[in-house]
Amino acid sequence: MSANDSAEELQGKLAGYTMQLSQIENILQADPNNEQLIKLRDDLSTLIEMTEKLYAAAVESEGRQRDHGKTEPEEVDPRSLLWRLLLTRQQFLYPHKQLQHQHQTQQHPSP
Repeated sequence: MSANDSAEELQGKLAGYTMQLSQIENILQADPNNEQLIKLRDDLSTLIEMTEKLYAAAVESEGRQRDHGKTEPEEVDPRSLLWRLLLTRQQFLYPHKQLQHQHQTQQHPSP
């Protein structure tokens, strides 16, 4: 295990360590005083904790790398942007006109 492992690799290692820990705990139920198994269980628990921390850091790092890769802005049609800007401005400057238009439409519906 190294700090350069990918999140996917660390996730696989975590699954393996967790399975091993489960097996050791099952064996310990039959032989609860086995010092070697107790030490192995404790070491595996520590290894799992460290791997979980590395996994969390790897996920965060990979997320930052993906976000950092998005340097190009999305393409926007300037006409669409201008139209939205004009509509917003019109609604801000003349809010009563929009209400009048809605009222007229309700009184005289189109055929």
